[in-house]
Amino acid sequence: MVRVSFVGEARGRGLLATRRISKGEVFLIETPLVSVQDVSTSAQVLACGCCMRFVGSLDVQAAVASGARSRIHVLETELPTASLPNLPDNQTNMLSEIWPCQQGCGAVYCSSVCRDSDWARGHRLLCVGLVSEEEADTHALVQFKRDADWPVDSLALLAKAAAHVVCRYHENGGNLQAAMEPYTYFDSLLWWELGSGSANTTKTQRQEWAERASYLLHQALADGSPDFSPMFNTESFGRILGMLEMNQLAIVLESPLVQYSHEVARLSSKHAGLQADALAVLGPLAWKLQCLQDVIAQSDSEDDSEDEVMLRRFFYDKCNCMHFPLCMFCKDNVFVLSHTSSYIVRIVG
Repeated sequence: MVRVSFVGEARGRGLLATRRISKGEVFLIETPLVSVQDVSTSAQVLACGCCMRFVGSLDVQAAVASGARSRIHVLETELPTASLPNLPDNQTNMLSEIWPCQQGCGAVYCSSVCRDSDWARGHRLLCVGLVSEEEADTHALVQFKRDADWPVDSLALLAKAAAHVVCRYHENGGNLQAAMEPYTYFDSLLWWELGSGSANTTKTQRQEWAERASYLLHQALADGSPDFSPMFNTESFGRILGMLEMNQLAIVLESPLVQYSHEVARLSSKHAGLQADALAVLGPLAWKLQCLQDVIAQSDSEDDSEDEVMLRRFFYDKCNCMHFPLCMFCKDNVFVLSHTSSYIVRIVG
């Protein structure tokens, strides 16, 4: 149905259709080499650390979004007494089970299969659940994670990819080249040459930052072993980071809370009581998140979809809250790297 072909010097490789593909037809399913939830949404949205599926129930998602429950203690604290009612077309608010990391780091999964898979592919090297508070200030992995939101979004993705390579190295008997093989098919430039990161940083500053990050990750994943120097020297690290910046895909997923809110907004008048029960929970949550995020949006934007405008106006009418659809839990960003993410996708016919 599809094939990889060289499109041209300016465009590189392309994914071309070999027959006519109908609208809505699935023509490719691919498991990413590596994926990670955006660190800016991970505190407010519970997603599986392996497959990125939303986990828990709508009540749990609401409690985490509002700060009433921490993801680290997601199974240890009582839920607020108010809960979101089941809607006529959806008789359960359960999204999936919650399987937390057994070391207590805060990672959550939708199943034991996903938890075990992520552990085997690298979480066992990235987990900080057993790091004590006394060790944290000098622990290389903790230091790396504290730097993970500056100045490049790809850093968390890079850590997961590097951990995957280290695990493959140990599984294949110590062949680093073979362990890195899945990541060698992508175009790459030095990260600091791309101009990525903060506009207020210079090329020299970005290179110095990359040197620090590569040192910390080398210590964290491989105890600084010289066996991994070819991957963690500054230039190699810079090219891997550049490869991720050039080839990653950012996927925005709408929170189940927003999906639920759309359903509430569309309830007919015969379900007015059910709608009121749902708003009793969603309204205060919207106001709390508005205050936390300090969102300012007094009018509809030209970029808003009809659904977003409708939902904003609905909550303004019902709860005097203009900002609900703009709150942080509304969308979850996931960064992925897959082999087709480096292709131009062209549908012919």
